Amino acid sequence: MKLRVKFCLRVVLSLVFFLGFWASGIEVTNWKTYTTFQYLNQIEEKGDILYIATNGGLVLFSPQKESMERVYTYQDGLLSHYVNSFAWDREGNLWLATSYRGLLVFSKEKFFHYPSEKVPSTINKVAISGDTVLLGTPDGVYFIATQGSFLNFADDNVLRLLSGNRILGVYPDEDFWLGCSRGIFRITRDLQRVFLYRLSVGDSVKGILKAKDTLFVIAEKGLAYYEPRFDTFSPYLFFYAVSPDTFLLVNDFKFSGGRFYIATNKGTFTYDGEHFLTLNNYWTMSIYVADYLLLGIRGSTYASGFLVKIQEGREKWISFPTIVTNSIFDIAKDYEDNLYLPHFMWGENHLTVITKDSITRLKDTLPVPDFVKVCSKDRIWIGHWAKTSGLSVYDKEKVSWRVFQWGGVSGKNVIGAFNIDQNDTKWMWNEINVIALDSQETAYEFSIPGLGSCQHGYEFTFDSKGRVYLGTPNGLIRFDYKGTLSDPADDSIRVFMEGLVSFDIKSCASDRQDRIWVGTPQGLGCLQGERFKVYTKENSGLVSSNCLRVRTDTFNRVWILTEGGLSLFYPEKDSWQSFTPVNSALFPNWKNIMGFYSSLFVDRDKVYIGTKEGLIEMAYREITPPGVFNLEIYPNPFLVGKNLKLIVDKIPDSCAVELFTLSGKKVEVKCEKIKDGFSLEIKDSLSSGLYIIRVRELKPPYRCGIGKVAILK
Repeated sequence: MKLRVKFCLRVVLSLVFFLGFWASGIEVTNWKTYTTFQYLNQIEEKGDILYIATNGGLVLFSPQKESMERVYTYQDGLLSHYVNSFAWDREGNLWLATSYRGLLVFSKEKFFHYPSEKVPSTINKVAISGDTVLLGTPDGVYFIATQGSFLNFADDNVLRLLSGNRILGVYPDEDFWLGCSRGIFRITRDLQRVFLYRLSVGDSVKGILKAKDTLFVIAEKGLAYYEPRFDTFSPYLFFYAVSPDTFLLVNDFKFSGGRFYIATNKGTFTYDGEHFLTLNNYWTMSIYVADYLLLGIRGSTYASGFLVKIQEGREKWISFPTIVTNSIFDIAKDYEDNLYLPHFMWGENHLTVITKDSITRLKDTLPVPDFVKVCSKDRIWIGHWAKTSGLSVYDKEKVSWRVFQWGGVSGKNVIGAFNIDQNDTKWMWNEINVIALDSQETAYEFSIPGLGSCQHGYEFTFDSKGRVYLGTPNGLIRFDYKGTLSDPADDSIRVFMEGLVSFDIKSCASDRQDRIWVGTPQGLGCLQGERFKVYTKENSGLVSSNCLRVRTDTFNRVWILTEGGLSLFYPEKDSWQSFTPVNSALFPNWKNIMGFYSSLFVDRDKVYIGTKEGLIEMAYREITPPGVFNLEIYPNPFLVGKNLKLIVDKIPDSCAVELFTLSGKKVEVKCEKIKDGFSLEIKDSLSSGLYIIRVRELKPPYRCGIGKVAILK
């Protein structure tokens, strides 16, 4: 029974494989982004919803349900999810100041990008007064005269003033007040006169507001207020007088109910003119005041921030359903379609688990998880990068962990490459050697001459014969242990590098024809015999020659994650598809981070791309040419020595007919055109078995078909 199931599965996989020969390509059906919200830069209410500007997108939050209702990111048209500030105009359009993509306007569920030639790419603050939009930027202030037509950008007049000044805060009043890194400016309404005020309470003015008809400002040393009679600012409060902190990095400044609320890097404070009180010691980015107090708390390094709600003296933490951190080193999926993401962060041992309905954290028992793989028993195996770590495994059914270590503190626990082969053997390259942990959990250690100490982020792959391939800085190593881990006498080792421009192989993958594909900084390599054929940006459809991760799929296609985006290669057709920030919703490397695109997982209808700024999910569907032949193949079964010719009938003259084994190996046969079809001459030397016939039309409409035939002796 088991043999029959395996045979049927083999036939199904073979048919899927041959469909890949004539699939026209893929069509992307949806994009999705998973980020963190480390910086909660602004919180404001509109209707029953709170809008929150974050560095992971624009968040819509329901204060009644205390839950996130929606998040807008790059895939939704928000061209940068680094949102620093926002403001509504009188027509209800939302203007967003971002880093890297300048100014955007959100109206009726659509984002409009303000012309990049008119405003800079990074904007700190936005405020609106009547028909005028004010932008505080790292290099001056911009005044946009909209002429009353907010969404008609073409007729806007844009004026920049205060060039060379980093504008931190903007406040329109009778005049325009602009906080900067050396005091505060006042610009008259006609934009003709500019005044600079130096402050005794500090230089960096980020918060400006009016309380009881008096203009107040806040800087790193305290508060000051404006005295119009003398056209000067007088100190109102020095922090050193009420706090052990002489200097505070102020992030937000609000006034309500006779109190000032101050958000700083040392916590949240209130001041009523007499009493300076500490509400908490969290790094607070933003404040919203209603009949309760809502604070946007900054997350730790790369982690998501959270909200703190204070009402009637009680404090409540509200977290967001986000990934643990933005940096994603590897991706795996279990048999229930749950995603597992290790983040390779020092001091962090949590993985993100993304299910259909939730995003949760899984606490590992060892520090610095970097690789994650799923074995045939649906257990989660995690490799780590620390001398006190090693290998851990999570059993979902038992909700338990086990640990495999080689010494308490040892270089053998530092895993620089990790994968699981078809026999459920776990292969690890560490600082000392290569370790194989078989399915019975017996460990075997191998010293491979010339391999040296491992480096971080390399990969194993395996061919159908069970041979092990390891990408290294010095070429591709093939280790053939002949199926006997316990007997090193028959082991053989080969190193392949001929044909490569760069020998540094970070990633490798095997396809269904046992071709080994490798990713290098200078191209994609395919091992053909003893040497590599190399594909580069110059000689192929690769979007970049710097290939970071390589994967193959059941259609025998090759997916290549590069520095410039994602490329998809169809080797049998020698054709390419590409997905970049220019032609797709793949978000760009705004900060020019080295190794920004860091991991790749290819599923049957989704591709997951890990980056240093979050996870990208690309859903797709297969596109096939219109029309499929219903092949008539006879005699079937074909008896070698008795039947003379194999006939493939009812197909046009403009077709190519080919014969393949179930493993995908092409069988050379003589093919002749006959009336309404083709005849194939089957050699007597051909082994008995089930074979695949593929028919491809060579001119429009490019129909196709596959069938099977049993050949018996």
